[in-house]
Amino acid sequence: MPVPQQGTRIYFIDYTRAFIVTLVVVLHAAVAYLSFFPYKWVVVDGAGSPLCDYVVLLSEFFVMAVLFFIAGYLAPPSLAKHGPARFAQSRLYRLGIPFVFGLCVMCPVMTYVRNLAKGRDMAGYFSYWLLKYFHGKMYAGYLWFLSTLLIIMLLYCCACAAIPRLKASMQDQPNGGAARLLRPAGLLALGLCIGLSVFAINLLVPDAYWVRLGQKGIIVFQPTRLPVYIGFFLWGIWACRADWRFMKEPYSLSALVGWGAGAFICCAAYVGLLQAFHETMESSIALRLALGLLRAVGPLCITILLLGMFKQWCSAPARWKDCLAANAYGIYVAHIPIVVVLQYWLIPAALPAAAKFAVVAGLSLPLSFALSHFVIRRLPVIGRYF
Repeated sequence: MPVPQQGTRIYFIDYTRAFIVTLVVVLHAAVAYLSFFPYKWVVVDGAGSPLCDYVVLLSEFFVMAVLFFIAGYLAPPSLAKHGPARFAQSRLYRLGIPFVFGLCVMCPVMTYVRNLAKGRDMAGYFSYWLLKYFHGKMYAGYLWFLSTLLIIMLLYCCACAAIPRLKASMQDQPNGGAARLLRPAGLLALGLCIGLSVFAINLLVPDAYWVRLGQKGIIVFQPTRLPVYIGFFLWGIWACRADWRFMKEPYSLSALVGWGAGAFICCAAYVGLLQAFHETMESSIALRLALGLLRAVGPLCITILLLGMFKQWCSAPARWKDCLAANAYGIYVAHIPIVVVLQYWLIPAALPAAAKFAVVAGLSLPLSFALSHFVIRRLPVIGRYF
């Protein structure tokens, strides 16, 4: 049975993306309450819970890779329809305007709360925003995803415009209309290529190192993660152009079980590796090689598993799912100020770390949705790009 679709919209991809954005909010709600994994965050609460460590480690393992795959999968049809110039313009508007909005409106709240959490004497928020933030304090932080995806999109667009073979392929029907099987050997080669690239970069810079360009970091990215994001974006293009059957037809139960087993093994190995060796990781070549390979193979398995599950059981349109999916972009841009303010307010609360995490996650999700749905997406001019 084919996957239910209407027009050019692919429902299970929209719903998968909305689920991933929900996990991003949960991840950021948990990161203030880590107990053993070192991670620099806006607010660091004295309370810690291993539950929050596992939430963060398991979520950050794959969430952004899935988003880059989806972006890559959806890019070729849009590029073929509009052409390189209009495609580049649409990506500049669609990614660039929300990035600038978030940088100027959302991120100042994050940096202001960070200063408060460190015990610094601060003037009122609006004085900080107008008189300090725009004068050397601008920091994009979590918006790195938008700037990175925009740069990758523009590079892809330029490559298609400059290389005749790529330009001609835009006009072709994917694989002549015949869906291909997913070949494990090809995925293994992709995983090895990405994993070895992560390892090679990790030999040059520490895994936790971030590049910050412009003021405090208007453009920020993590070098050791770039091969994963670029690789998954290209994998998405490959899956679209090859018309892979795993994006077209429901999986068998045995296939889902197989990919689920692979995902479980990779997640367990990844968490175990970081929990046991996070303090000595940078001093061991073997450990860094294992980490690089896991960061490639694990998200590959999880991406296929998630898409298969949503395609199998969450591909039928529903009003509440459509509403959540339509607001996923706005939720992503809006959630950090809400998360960090709640985390800061809860610092003096005499609650266990797990309870604080539950409160922050439980309030951040509906508040972020409300801010997106009732405010951001209704703003004049800007709202149309969310």
